[in-house]
Amino acid sequence: MNPDTLIFDTDREAFQAQVLDASHQIPVAVDFWAAWCGPCRSLAPVLEKVVRELDGAVRLAKVDTDRCPELATAQGIRGLPTVRMFKHGAVVGEFSGAYPESYVREFLTRYVDRASDAVRGEAEALRRGGMMDAAIALLRDAAVADPENHGLLLDLAGCLIAANLPDEAESVLERLPATERLSAPAKRLQALLEFARMAADEPSSEPVAESTADKGGDLRVRLRQSAQNVLAENYEQAMIEFLEILRIDKAHRNGAAHKALLSLFELLGADHPLVTRYRSRLASALY
Repeated sequence: MNPDTLIFDTDREAFQAQVLDASHQIPVAVDFWAAWCGPCRSLAPVLEKVVRELDGAVRLAKVDTDRCPELATAQGIRGLPTVRMFKHGAVVGEFSGAYPESYVREFLTRYVDRASDAVRGEAEALRRGGMMDAAIALLRDAAVADPENHGLLLDLAGCLIAANLPDEAESVLERLPATERLSAPAKRLQALLEFARMAADEPSSEPVAESTADKGGDLRVRLRQSAQNVLAENYEQAMIEFLEILRIDKAHRNGAAHKALLSLFELLGADHPLVTRYRSRLASALY
């Protein structure tokens, strides 16, 4: 591909066409930078080198934030340099700061379309059709054939969690590079993994103390059922139950209900309406 079309400057007027629309065809990385920013000057040649070596698999748009402050503001850029990857019109990843070539290469290649991505679509269709075992088998084989496609590992871990195989799911997530484990999809799966372990926790065989029964029964069972609600995406019911456990005994299992609520908030994101509603209720329950 012509190098002039791989790396280019963009601005507010051209951003829609050059980045958002174009990313439906080829992933577009956007480098938000400024001339006065030392780390920006260090990162730029590394970014451009890797993009050229990928030879058309990724394009690089550059935004001078001094010339386009309104675009940086609209994108919520808080620090420089910030690199965002756009794919199919949406942000799929980002990092801030100057990183070495190895990190930049891993970040950019993470979003390059691969032949094995077709398997991910097939596995998702199987999963939606209720054929979880077949989806898992397909993803296992594909991950062996293409270990560099980290999306396969993420999908496989998600299927294993849904199939109540948390130990194998944890092993799969551990196969991800350290940088990938910090990505939003990986963090989401880590949170789900914790809920899966909580949901699989066996209830105590010891008799429930009378005082505990008076306070609402076996809290360990209630924790387990609340986690099951999270996995079933019954998020509000889970929040209600976690809050009730907190009301009964804040210290139960080292504050497990409190920790679970915070994990659920992070899982859903700060802008989710349930998080907005129940964060204040959590504060009231704690104090």
